[in-house]
Amino acid sequence: MRLTRLDLLRYGKFTDKTVSLPKADQDFHLILGPNEAGKSTLRSAIQDLLFGIETRSRYNFLHAHSEMRLGAAIEEGDAALDFIRIKARAKTLQSAAGSPLADNALTPFLGQVDRVFFDQMFGLNHERLVQGGQDILSASNDIGQILFQAAAGVGSLGHIRDQLEVEANLLWAKRKSGDREYYEAAAELELADAALKAATVRTKDWQEASTRVNEIADELEQARARYATLEQQRIGLERVRRTAPLLTSLKASEDQLAELGKVVELPENSAEVLARAEQDTAVATQSVQLFETQRTDLAGKINTLHPNESVLARSTDIEALDALRQELRSLDNDIAKREGEILVLWQELQESVGQLGWPVEDEEALAKRLPGSLVKSTLGGLIRRHDMLLQTLTSADEALSQRNAEIKDIGLQMTGLPDSELPVALMDALAIARALGDVASQEKQSETQIRRLTRDLETATSDLGAWTHDADALRRLQLPTQDEINTLVKRRSDLEAKEAADQQRVVELTSEHPSSARGPGVLKETRG
Repeated sequence: MRLTRLDLLRYGKFTDKTVSLPKADQDFHLILGPNEAGKSTLRSAIQDLLFGIETRSRYNFLHAHSEMRLGAAIEEGDAALDFIRIKARAKTLQSAAGSPLADNALTPFLGQVDRVFFDQMFGLNHERLVQGGQDILSASNDIGQILFQAAAGVGSLGHIRDQLEVEANLLWAKRKSGDREYYEAAAELELADAALKAATVRTKDWQEASTRVNEIADELEQARARYATLEQQRIGLERVRRTAPLLTSLKASEDQLAELGKVVELPENSAEVLARAEQDTAVATQSVQLFETQRTDLAGKINTLHPNESVLARSTDIEALDALRQELRSLDNDIAKREGEILVLWQELQESVGQLGWPVEDEEALAKRLPGSLVKSTLGGLIRRHDMLLQTLTSADEALSQRNAEIKDIGLQMTGLPDSELPVALMDALAIARALGDVASQEKQSETQIRRLTRDLETATSDLGAWTHDADALRRLQLPTQDEINTLVKRRSDLEAKEAADQQRVVELTSEHPSSARGPGVLKETRG
């Protein structure tokens, strides 16, 4: 039989622990571990797995007897079995799925081997090995000695045994002696056992301590939860403590506000408007004080005056004469300028009369010679038409001269060319060139249009204000849609209307202010 896997499900200090023993070329597994690692528990678990868990098993210090269970996978040749061993009075074998197995399900794997034989042959430990060696050495018949000598290859067993007994007597004796090494080591062992017992914790004590630790952990968790709750309450109370004065002040302010009655809602920029109004009011107050001082001074001066009542009665005429005097102050200079202009125009008129061949006459005679308004209109139209025709004629003469020169040049070029038929492609190109018309005139028109567009561009660029980029950057701009433009225009109109309403409101507030004795006109004048 071969054990491929051992499951320590609930056994000793192990819970759901699996020990894999895979098959290998050198199919021998050596398990090493420090003291209290569980090697002895593993050896006992193999015996309990194969032959049943003992009724009073000592490996129940973590799991109760009713909960102890083991599992394994074994094989014998081609046969294999995966099973579970539980602690019970009967039906202790189960399949891996938990269904009951027969009590003799392991017979094909164990044969006639029972628990005692398995323990003697395969359950050896240090004490069992020492006991077996002592049984062989203490054999009283010759056969035992012969077997020992044959097995050990030692002759003269009696002599050697006597020497060993003497040596053993030095090491140990039935009566306790302080000079023998065994009792010295035993004393040290007792001290070590006492220290071990003092440091060893019993299973019951460990379970009680573990239970108490779990209880303390639960209490700690509950205390932490309670602390978190109290901390939240403390935070809430602390928030209430901090906000209570503010809430009290807010309540008092709300009561005062309620006593004031309904309050007119001001616009969002009322604070800015009020600040500007207060600033303007302060400036106006200073102006009012200044004007009041001037008024007082003027009133004092007026009191010192003793005007003529008859003159004061003609105040309207005097003010009208003063205004007329202001209007006629520069009349002499204007008359001199106009006389100079008349003289220049008369000289130009005489030159024109001389060109017409008329005699030199006075202004009235020349006025009689002038034609009527209808003739003047007709003559003006003819003159303008003459100028246009003259300009057209000049342009036509220049174009004709240019074409004649081109024809002459082409004639000279054709004279030097051999006689040959023109290719069709050249004829087509000539037709396209003729279709283009006067390229020079078109080029002049294009240059004129470019200059005009350049001026328009410069004007538009200047209208843009602080625009510092070139035209390409302006072309790359993403223009707003018509809906966006309409929205912006509407928003601007709303803002302008709001601004006008704010200005009207400022004027009303200024007129209602007690210190504004002069009214809105004085405030506007001072601000300007």
